[in-house]
Amino acid sequence: MTWFRIQSALAAGTFLSAIATGVFAQAPSDYGPVSADVSEIPYPYAVSTLSFVLYGKDVRMAYMDVRPTGPPRGLEAAQGACLPERPV
Repeated sequence: MTWFRIQSALAAGTFLSAIATGVFAQAPSDYGPVSADVSEIPYPYAVSTLSFVLYGKDVRMAYMDVRPTGPPRGLEAAQGACLPERPV
């Protein structure tokens, strides 16, 4: 048996035992039913939404625009750009 097959068998066994025992994340007991956008749940900052069309479907994306704290580090990100790794 190759190492990949052994890992696959172990992963499948772990997944199946999780299904059998019901060890998946559960919502807190004090939460009732929630909507698809979970707008009932309080967030630490104001939530804004952006509506657009994706693959011909109207969708809405929620986001929190939070200002950074602390002094600037001289790094900025442009859309689609990756920052170089740099120790903090």
